[in-house]
Amino acid sequence: MLKQVGLSLILSLVTIPMVAVAQNNQSNPHVIYGALGFTEGGLAVGGDYEYTGHKDFGVGGYFRLYQKDDSGISKEGISTIGGFLRTHLYRKPWDFYLSPGFGIVAINSNSRSLDDTTSLGPSLSIGLLYELNKNVEIGVENMRTWVWLDSTWHGLRVDDLLFKVRINL
Repeated sequence: MLKQVGLSLILSLVTIPMVAVAQNNQSNPHVIYGALGFTEGGLAVGGDYEYTGHKDFGVGGYFRLYQKDDSGISKEGISTIGGFLRTHLYRKPWDFYLSPGFGIVAINSNSRSLDDTTSLGPSLSIGLLYELNKNVEIGVENMRTWVWLDSTWHGLRVDDLLFKVRINL
């Protein structure tokens, strides 16, 4: 299942930029991001949607899926979905952004002694993208996700570094 999701994401990251370049629509404020990388537990995939009503500011939503380490010695699996505010600092061809957010965090325990849980918590993303053309940017992002409302899992649960692709629709 996870291999199929990873393959689908990779194919999407390859084909969506081609479609976005073909459209070449600069007046549309809708932006999507794809994220791919590895964390302590294994594969990490995700995506963002951003509405950029102003050039230097946007609002949107994110989702991330982090693979669980089935050996039980490393990292739990995490799924998170939430919203964010994103501010951009453009220095052509570079885009540095900062995104505080808040979301739902579902934890799939890799330990028999700890139960799976769903909680709420803040997130913070910091990214740097390089513009390939008017519609496609590539770069890296560090996202951190905390759990607030569960005493067992309280604190920083995710600290990742993912490859990121931005597509202006």
